[in-house]
Amino acid sequence: MRSLKIYFLSLFFTATLLFNIERLDLNQENILDIQTFVYFLAPLIITAIILIPFFGNYRVPWAMAFALGLYLVCKLLLFRERPLFGGLYTYVSITEAAFLVVIAFLSHRLSHSIQQFQEGFTTMTMHLNGRYLQNTTVQQAAIQREISRSRHYHRPLSVIVVKLDEETLEFALPTLFGELQKTLIHRFARLKLAQTMQKHLRVVDFILEEGGSNDFIIVCPEADGQGSSVIIERVQSVLNQSGVSAKYSTATFPNEALTFEGLVNQAQTKLAHPENTPPEGIPDGIAEAH
Repeated sequence: MRSLKIYFLSLFFTATLLFNIERLDLNQENILDIQTFVYFLAPLIITAIILIPFFGNYRVPWAMAFALGLYLVCKLLLFRERPLFGGLYTYVSITEAAFLVVIAFLSHRLSHSIQQFQEGFTTMTMHLNGRYLQNTTVQQAAIQREISRSRHYHRPLSVIVVKLDEETLEFALPTLFGELQKTLIHRFARLKLAQTMQKHLRVVDFILEEGGSNDFIIVCPEADGQGSSVIIERVQSVLNQSGVSAKYSTATFPNEALTFEGLVNQAQTKLAHPENTPPEGIPDGIAEAH
């Protein structure tokens, strides 16, 4: 993250200097007259090197050679109003080429830093994904195993649906994760919340999420309505400490549904219509916590 900031700021100041260097006359006659096409090449080089994967896959000299070659082609073939060398033109040409080469270097390093940041973030979130928050589709075998065991041994199993208040989640992001980019940390925030919640659950409990939904689904083997209310109180305490509000609901096998999908639907229905179906076994005031 530190190198990402350094290269971004360096590129920003270099580009700013290029676009304003002719104004730095220091009360003297301005002898540096950058050709107009150079001002168009600079953003073109930045955009190409950062966005085109070809440059990111090769070493920085290739990016610098690209910038220098592009400058020479424009200077010698397309914009030939001035000579490349000779007197003051030599100084101007060296300055123009140097700016573009430095911009290419910084753009390449910035692109590399962005790629490293993305890879590190992906690795980190995948690690958290696998350990603390898994998709219901991936965990179908585990879900069916718990349902079958509860059915076979006539034991209760509860499903708790936790619907996060997205506004409070967004508000808590800067406090929770500092410098991480807001566009990336929304997912990371959910994973970290799942990790923290898991620490306060029983060993047999596991947290899931459904594709296209922002809800957490907590599967609680051997937990009836009263047992699930205790678990909800723990989760509520964790989320409150993180500054995140949520609504909670639960459904229990076999009293309310006989399949996992039925339990989830029942719990979500209670969330949508709390006045008609108050959560079973949940003390007053816990169905919605802020």
